[in-house]
Amino acid sequence: MEKYKHKSLRREIKSDHHVKKNISCYIISETSLGIQCAEQLLKEKHQLLGIISTHNRTQQWAKTHNIAFFSSIEDFQRINPYKTFDYLFSIVNSKIIKKDVLEYPRYFAINYHDAPLPEYAGVHATSWAILNNESTHGISWHIMSSVVDGGNILKQVLFPINNDETALSLN
Repeated sequence: MEKYKHKSLRREIKSDHHVKKNISCYIISETSLGIQCAEQLLKEKHQLLGIISTHNRTQQWAKTHNIAFFSSIEDFQRINPYKTFDYLFSIVNSKIIKKDVLEYPRYFAINYHDAPLPEYAGVHATSWAILNNESTHGISWHIMSSVVDGGNILKQVLFPINNDETALSLN
């Protein structure tokens, strides 16, 4: 498994000026969390080129905001006019993204994972945390690589798990 380099990666990003004031990006999402992230990106004046989603509410949101949407990654690959953009954000996405798509962004394809990595890589992480009687849980943003949930961590936030917590409430 790839080694996690928190501090050195942050230094690399800053020194190479990968973080720009305004970025161009696409979002892949299967839930309304993608909408929340899209709204934040637009609020901060970033260029959201499109959303890849089968989620009806997300597709409706994209139409309302005049943002291109694709109902599958395959449609995105076939129809997408912009093969170069800054970032691809995968936010609650159950599909494994092929290597060639991960290489589309100029900088990074970044995944939101609903658990601390590397401890809880994979699916059903919130359920496993509860079954393992963890006292804390978290979320991770990491660079996507050919190893699922194995790329360098960009940001991780930990928080306490309450006694009445469920897998749904942790998500």
